[in-house]
Amino acid sequence: ENFVFENEMPESCSCWARHASFAAPGALTQYAPEIILRPVHMDISLKFDVSKQRLWGKVLLEIACDSSPPARQPKLTLNAVGFDDVHICDPADGPESHSIIHRYDGTTISVVWTEGWSRGMKRQLLVSYSICEPVGG
Repeated sequence: ENFVFENEMPESCSCWARHASFAAPGALTQYAPEIILRPVHMDISLKFDVSKQRLWGKVLLEIACDSSPPARQPKLTLNAVGFDDVHICDPADGPESHSIIHRYDGTTISVVWTEGWSRGMKRQLLVSYSICEPVGG
């Protein structure tokens, strides 16, 4: 069954009569950040020790470059609140990976690759960590 709407929004609708968009009056225009690198696949392995309230995790991420990167190397930022024993590497290089530079501040992991990216390129990143006495989640 097909429905045909012959009339436009009635002028009696107060929200339509006052605003030409869904934004509130005085709202600033906002744009989503340009995401150059993004995780497209995650393989997550977890090991639990319930009696010691401890978790060990490994996450193998496949990262894709969706657009032409800027002149400086793009940075990937991952949420990682309260991780312990954080180790990050490019699996192609092994544990002594020199193809990435990373930093963990207790909240986020920031990763920059030393070699350039191009649109459509994919790489892997291995993040190993533990969590002791998690608060929630």
